[in-house]
Order: sequence, then structure tokens, then C-alpha cells
Amino acid sequence: MNSISNSSLTDFYHSTASKFATETKSPQLILSLNEKIILKNGESIFDWKNLELMVDDLKKFDLIAVLLNKKIRFNKIKTLDTGFNIYTFSLFFNSNFLRVIFLFPNNEIPYEENFKNLIEFSFNFYGNIPISEESKINNLYPDFSYKIMKKIESYFVSNEEKGVIAHFYIQNLDYYYSYFNEEFADQIHIEIKKEIKKFLKEKDLFFRFSQNSYITYSHNCNSSTVKERYKDVLFELKNLVIQFQLEFYDVDFKTFKKQSFWDKALAFQSKLS
Repeated sequence: MNSISNSSLTDFYHSTASKFATETKSPQLILSLNEKIILKNGESIFDWKNLELMVDDLKKFDLIAVLLNKKIRFNKIKTLDTGFNIYTFSLFFNSNFLRVIFLFPNNEIPYEENFKNLIEFSFNFYGNIPISEESKINNLYPDFSYKIMKKIESYFVSNEEKGVIAHFYIQNLDYYYSYFNEEFADQIHIEIKKEIKKFLKEKDLFFRFSQNSYITYSHNCNSSTVKERYKDVLFELKNLVIQFQLEFYDVDFKTFKKQSFWDKALAFQSKLS
């Protein structure tokens, strides 16, 4: 039996994936597997090098991708004056991260079914590629582990100290991006940040984890204290009230470093539409 060479398999993937990519209505698309770009397809509407740089930013959505379990969650990151928006999404399968960044007409909304053939083909083609344990950790907590966890860790003088992590999960704002304008939706995020920061103490930490998630950390206190402090938080812009969920977690020196903790802390975020 004749074996198929790696180059032949790569050519087969590229030609078939390119065919499926043309069905997505995206005129320009980049798809990467973990750290490697495996498909660039379409016209040069937006500078390819800048798109490639944006791929790395998708790592911040990896934890959400794990929790969503192969469900696509689009994130609009830029509106172009050429009549297109730039969207991203990240998917997790068999310990691999498939990341896509693409252009889409600004008068249309992308849907998961638009990408079904491309994603299913990529899953089937690359689904059995092994990934090292070290890469799993780096992919799962990219900037999140090095920035947030290190910041929290710096507050601990002894292993006996405790703190509180609060997670604000904001309702999906895609409607406001689609039917108003990006400036209006961005203003919502500005108001959200201002409102949360009104209730922070001087040394509290504040992070925006994703499009819909904001996290704070308060040291040397318990969840009941922080809950009382946040009881009057209200996100409002021009008589529009933004819904949110708020969860509190008491942590010690070891808790916040565990993947299982963040899986639990962020898992509830799909409850809001």
C-alpha cells in the first residue's frame, strides 16, 4: 500500500479547507492550530501581517473555549472603513486550540452554521494531534496566568492570608454592536469599568478578562465583606440597564493557582444571553 506523504496531506488540507472557507462569506480569514497558522484564505482587504498579530490575542479566549466545548462564541474586535468587521473565535478539541480571525460584512452577523464545514473538517483532520502538557498550560492560561495570577500572588506575605475574587459577567452585547454602533457598545464598557472602580478599595485589583468578564481581587477580607460593598453596583447608560451576574470566591495562597478553580469560577458565564 502506498503511503501519503506529509506534504500531500498538507496540500489536501489546504485545498479542501480553502474551499470550505469560501462558504463562510468571509472575504479574508486566518485559521491557526495552537501556535501555528494552518490556513490563510481570501483577499488582502486588511493587512495580513496585522491579522496574524491579532491571532495571538485569541489566547485570552482559550479558557472560555474550553468551557463552551466546541461552541463558537464570536468576538467583534474592530470595524473597518472598507465595510467589514473583524471577528475572532477560539475552539478547543482534543487538547488543541483552533483559532480563527476573519472579516465579515458589517451589515451581516456571522453564525456558527456559516463555519460548520470548515470547522468540522479541521476537527477531523487535526483532531488526533497530540499536545504536550506544558503547551496545554500555556495555551489555557496565556496572559491570564502570568498577569492576573502573578499580581494576586504578589499580595501574599504568608500562606495563611486570604482574599476574595469577584467575577462580573456582563450580558452579551452583540445586539448593541450590530444595531447601534461600535462606539455605543464601547461606551457601555467604559461605564461598566467606571462603575466597578467606584466600589474598589485603594489596593484592589481590577482586570477585564474577556468581552463579557470583569474580575476584581480584594486582599485580606472575605466574600461577605466584598458582597456588601458591591451590593449597589448598577450598570446604566442613557436609561439602558445592562444585566450582569456576580459571583464571589474566597481564595487562599493555593486556590487561585488551580485550573479547577478557574473552571468553576468562569463556568457560570453562559447563563446570560
